[in-house]
Amino acid sequence: MAENVTVPGTGETLAFDDISGVKFARTKLTLGADGTNDGDVSSANPMPVRQGTNTSTTAATLTQGVKTVAAAGTPEALVGSATLVEKVIITATKGFNSANTGAVFVGQSSTNDQNYIRLMPWDVLILDAPPGKKIDLNQIYIDVVTNGDGVAYFAIN
Repeated sequence: MAENVTVPGTGETLAFDDISGVKFARTKLTLGADGTNDGDVSSANPMPVRQGTNTSTTAATLTQGVKTVAAAGTPEALVGSATLVEKVIITATKGFNSANTGAVFVGQSSTNDQNYIRLMPWDVLILDAPPGKKIDLNQIYIDVVTNGDGVAYFAIN
């Protein structure tokens, strides 16, 4: 319930809200044209939001490849050098229509038994970088149960 207070000598009214006997000054975001009040923002009167439009004319860079691991138990980097991307899709397959025999493990360690994301043949892992960050494909390691198994990947930057 609003508990308004009139300022002595001016006649102006200040809005307060009484919550359990404590008065809180009411402040609000007023929407609408100058001199109008379209009401307090609430679940019944939500703040209008308009999503911006991407006006970029720069094409995204696409990267794809296949990474097989020669020796099971010896994790290998997905790519040979720093490759920064915004998103990468990793599929547990060693090539086009070529299924793995066993599980593939994905992680950030070059040490055996330290990569804990397990992908069975044809499983998919999608990694999205947080806003303002990039994923370095060179810091993603692949390990396999069966020599020669691996992953196919597709990355967007």
